[in-house]
Amino acid sequence: KECSCKDSKKGLFVPQREMSWLVAVVVFTAFFVFIAGYFWGQRKAVSSLLERIEKESFSDKVTYSLYTMNGKYQNDTDDTEEDADNDENEEEDAPSEGEQKIVSKPVESAKLVALEEPVEEKNEVHTTYVAPLVGFGTLAPANQFMQKVKKSGIDVSVKKRVSKTAKGRTVAWYQVVTGEYTDKNEIEHVVMQLSEKENLKNVKIIEIKKG
Repeated sequence: KECSCKDSKKGLFVPQREMSWLVAVVVFTAFFVFIAGYFWGQRKAVSSLLERIEKESFSDKVTYSLYTMNGKYQNDTDDTEEDADNDENEEEDAPSEGEQKIVSKPVESAKLVALEEPVEEKNEVHTTYVAPLVGFGTLAPANQFMQKVKKSGIDVSVKKRVSKTAKGRTVAWYQVVTGEYTDKNEIEHVVMQLSEKENLKNVKIIEIKKG
């Protein structure tokens, strides 16, 4: 009578040594995938953190940039006015074309030449005043601040500005400025009122001349 032990050996059998190697490979692969995913996640988190820090740093510097820009704008305005005054003085000192012709031409006693002096038309210069109040890195808080100030009956608006970071990247930010005033005392009163109420610091008034 044949033994039934032969039937029990039928099928797929993996030796114990190979099974151990297979388990080790699976565990090592899972560990490698875990480590790779962990470092990839850490790298992405660090990149996001650095980008957020850079944006927050830029927002902190907006106010300082605003004050610097205001000072530069005022200096440019003063330089432009000084150049305009110098040009007018040079035009007054230089003899006109008609006068040069008279000097170079001998005067005839029998003829009297009447010269009509040209009348210079001077345009009237209108002066207005505005005050940049504060800058924001995004549009939403700028609009929120604008609506808050408007509830006090003060005319303000949001202006979009563009600046470059230290890395050369262009960043847009938003500046809340007052409307134009023709009376300097009036805008000084408005700036003083907002500075006390909204805790604003070093708000400068810009003079704009139109003509």
